Amino acid sequence: MNKKNIAILILVIGAIVIGYQKINLSTEEFKETSGTIADIEKVNRDLKAPKQKVESHAHISNHQGVSNTDGNFKVAKVEIPRDRHGESLVSLSSVISEFGKKDIEVGNITKRLKVMGLSPVVALDKNEDTGDMHTIRTKNSLPGARYFHAQIFTGKEGKQFVQHMSFEYRPGKQAFAQGVATAIREFGLSEKAVVQKDGFYSWNTFDGYVVWVKRMTAEDLKSDPFNAYSQKDIGTIRIAKEIEIHGQDEGHEH
Repeated sequence: MNKKNIAILILVIGAIVIGYQKINLSTEEFKETSGTIADIEKVNRDLKAPKQKVESHAHISNHQGVSNTDGNFKVAKVEIPRDRHGESLVSLSSVISEFGKKDIEVGNITKRLKVMGLSPVVALDKNEDTGDMHTIRTKNSLPGARYFHAQIFTGKEGKQFVQHMSFEYRPGKQAFAQGVATAIREFGLSEKAVVQKDGFYSWNTFDGYVVWVKRMTAEDLKSDPFNAYSQKDIGTIRIAKEIEIHGQDEGHEH
């Protein structure tokens, strides 16, 4: 092999390596940030503060009283991706759909998460004002998804119920539309949401919950008390199901 052919071969190999690195980064960089699970005990201590009420445990609902000024907005209809990211989007949405209920056991949720390879971590908060609350996070993540978070309360009769359950999906040009399409399918929702804005959709469910999909802004990420973010995370999609707060109007953004 002459020098010219060797040089061409080196260039081709270099291009393949660079391409692989880019693909690997694009699929794996959106994952749990190191250290967030280690902080769960601090989070647990914070939740025990007397000022914490039931409403505040819905930490990512971001009730801001924003009026539904662009209620005629309709998100574009798109296909749910048939790649690993799309599979993660569907898998975690189905977990919330199946377990986001008022009569559930923490052990059943963690069992499913273990089967999915997510290594759940559970913290228990005992509070005389709000009752016992289990917080579930995960050490591992799925491709294109991360920050699974669940809050399960134990009622006076000993029954456990999900107060909040959510996860995040990687940013992208069609990510919000993909999140909406997945929520409609996995939660059995109508295409017409109760609140539908560019970047935020929400539906009320028959069992007293609210399902919402939100494209996170820089301000949302900055003020989040649980998760770590950087500028590249702006546009992250959060999908959640949480107990409807009585008295909130349809214009309140979560």
